[in-house]
Amino acid sequence: MKHSAVEEQEALTEHWFFRVLVAGVVLALIFFVGSRSLNDVVEGVGEYKAQLMTDRFAKSVSHIHQEWDRNGKPSRLRLDYYESQTNPKDVWIWLNKQGWPLTVDEENPELNCRQLWVYFAETNTKTNELVTISVVSDERYCVYTWKNQDGAQKSFKYDSLVGRFEQ
Repeated sequence: MKHSAVEEQEALTEHWFFRVLVAGVVLALIFFVGSRSLNDVVEGVGEYKAQLMTDRFAKSVSHIHQEWDRNGKPSRLRLDYYESQTNPKDVWIWLNKQGWPLTVDEENPELNCRQLWVYFAETNTKTNELVTISVVSDERYCVYTWKNQDGAQKSFKYDSLVGRFEQ
């Protein structure tokens, strides 16, 4: 009896259906582990993208301030803005008395944080990007917030009166 039970067990493992079932379970397990790892990578890319955009914003504001000083401290500056590599556009940047940007391509020289973000940080950003930045502003400050991969809220603050950045 024992001998036939062993033979039945061996016959079961040699059956093609059992082999396909084991291969399917192994592939499903590999797919599940791989998709979890890829999700972590994608979230990390989103946070990295947000950091790059905040760096670009700070550098752009600093550049505008230097241009303001170099051009005799005007209330507006005209700059070339490239919507693509071959499509330049003239934009006017309103500045406060200390030379810090208030808005771009607007009629009124009032702080417009969303316009500043669009022109200084989101250059060539597609609508399906991995990170969503929310904008909150008052008469002096622009606060840009997003969530990192752990779900914690991160923020970047621009003080338009003195050109200071806090993260």
